[in-house]
Amino acid sequence: MLHLQLGIDAIIAVLAVTALAVHLMQAMVTRYHAFMRVFPMFGLLLGLAPVLMGLLVYFQHLGLRAVWADQPPSWSYVGAMGLTAVASRVGAHVHRRMAPWLSLSFFGATGASTLVAAVAALAALGWGTWQ
Repeated sequence: MLHLQLGIDAIIAVLAVTALAVHLMQAMVTRYHAFMRVFPMFGLLLGLAPVLMGLLVYFQHLGLRAVWADQPPSWSYVGAMGLTAVASRVGAHVHRRMAPWLSLSFFGATGASTLVAAVAALAALGWGTWQ
């Protein structure tokens, strides 16, 4: 109805903010309720979706000698991947005692999104070639 055109960076940011909200809600509200056992898996799915989407964008622009050789990434993409890293890190912190295996997967997602955000930031600054 509104005819909004969302780019991939906006979708990544919306998913990351939603995952962050789920993690914070679980940490503050639903930690001790047995009927909310599905929240960790829901947070994991919401947290991994923006990481996988960001990695897909990264691999589409990856070349043998340069990354984002055709056009540099937008700063909104860098910010969305940074927000994804923050959401994943909060998820790792929330689940550190209740589900260590889940915390480990969030640490992997944090590392992947941080590396993609760093490479995208370097490419946005004009340092996209591998020397």
